[in-house]
Amino acid sequence: TINNYVIPVFGFDLSARYPLSQAASAVTPGEFPADGTRVEQDLVFVGQGDVRGNVKRHNQSALAGATVRLCRLPNRGVCSDVPPNPSNQATSAADGSFLMLANPPRDYFLFAHKAHPQATRNHGARPILGEGIVSVTAGDIAVADVTMEPTGSIAGQVLGTDGTPVVGAYVEIAPLPGPAAPIRGTATDTFGRYRFFDVPLGDYRVYAEDPSSNAQGTGEAMVTVDTEAVANITLRPFGLVRVQVNHARGIPADNAW
Repeated sequence: TINNYVIPVFGFDLSARYPLSQAASAVTPGEFPADGTRVEQDLVFVGQGDVRGNVKRHNQSALAGATVRLCRLPNRGVCSDVPPNPSNQATSAADGSFLMLANPPRDYFLFAHKAHPQATRNHGARPILGEGIVSVTAGDIAVADVTMEPTGSIAGQVLGTDGTPVVGAYVEIAPLPGPAAPIRGTATDTFGRYRFFDVPLGDYRVYAEDPSSNAQGTGEAMVTVDTEAVANITLRPFGLVRVQVNHARGIPADNAW
């Protein structure tokens, strides 16, 4: 092990626990040889099963870096590592494969998510999601693939009131019907263009804001499988409002707010 401990040279009982699945090996007795101070003892997880598979996009291409969780409950939001719902998890490799060891036999739900880099200002970014089911039997390797949800993309250009591209405008999308929290955010390039990728299917409100002037604009887009919806946005014009605050007798009210 990575840690060394001083152990009295007597008979002993040895066991192991796998923290990812809460599986425990059988207690194995052992003893040191006469006049010996070193002994090797194997431990076996009996009555457990392994799960392997692949994480795939909806078009069946491999997806690396996705987190896959083995859960006893049918809700990813309550899947935790805390008993009575211990779960196992793994990260898909470059070829999309994953392996989870030493799982107690039973039926499980598989939940996968892949983090997305296009975070909003206040709500982060909604990940890509996928799910599946698997049955684990003792002493066997169960094979189960996880297919992620279908996605599309949204792209467009942000223009000022005079028709010139707005560089560095903040753009975010939120599901319709609203109100709903935005799920992705990005900024326009030097040509005022933006693009959201791996967007779940559905209707979206697209919001754009010029950080230098606070001018705003909105649009809508409908995302379908493997297509790119276009939503060009022209920021709304705005003017200056001057307000004079007076007391009832007509005298200006200084420092009013």
